[in-house]
Amino acid sequence: MVKASCFKEDYQERMFDMLQITNNWDLINKTNWNMAENLQPFSFKFKQNNFIFYFPVSWKMFKDSNHNNLSTQPIRFLLKHEDEGKNIGIVNIYLYTKTSKENFESIASNIETRFKNISEFECKIQKKIVDNILNPKLEKVWYIQGNLEYPEKKFRAFLMSYLIQCNNGICYIESIGPRPNLNNYYWEAGKRCIELIVESFDNMEFAKK
Repeated sequence: MVKASCFKEDYQERMFDMLQITNNWDLINKTNWNMAENLQPFSFKFKQNNFIFYFPVSWKMFKDSNHNNLSTQPIRFLLKHEDEGKNIGIVNIYLYTKTSKENFESIASNIETRFKNISEFECKIQKKIVDNILNPKLEKVWYIQGNLEYPEKKFRAFLMSYLIQCNNGICYIESIGPRPNLNNYYWEAGKRCIELIVESFDNMEFAKK
């Protein structure tokens, strides 16, 4: 592994220099994953299946106490990203086994219906075709993104949503957070977190197609 680093107080000034340097090293075994921080492994035994993936260490994982009964599906986890006590990112993760009453297609349909029927929000969904996923363990991938608006509360947010299936089961990943902007990198941090989960899901070695 080759690493570029600097003093913490210089990071904001030097981060693009370090990215430029590391992206332009000509390495024999060059990875497609240039990491800005360490990763935390996640593992959860659910019936006969073991769900595993990575997430960035700057995010904290919580299990929804309402989902302690493992006989009901899905099981919900929550990833939170904070900056000096301020919540700047949330990712919801729902795990289903393949023996769930719902299959991949019905879950995807229910997700779209839920967003279209949210009364308090104006939801403009843009469904995307996923053609750049490298994870060979994924059997099916479905993705949507879009804008959420709540004019009365002056609320504006960006939706990123993946539904993925592998041999161990089905996982729904949803982020509702800040839109891309020039004031901060909150949207980029959320996108990176979700992409790491998708690419490492049941694929802790980051194998590629």
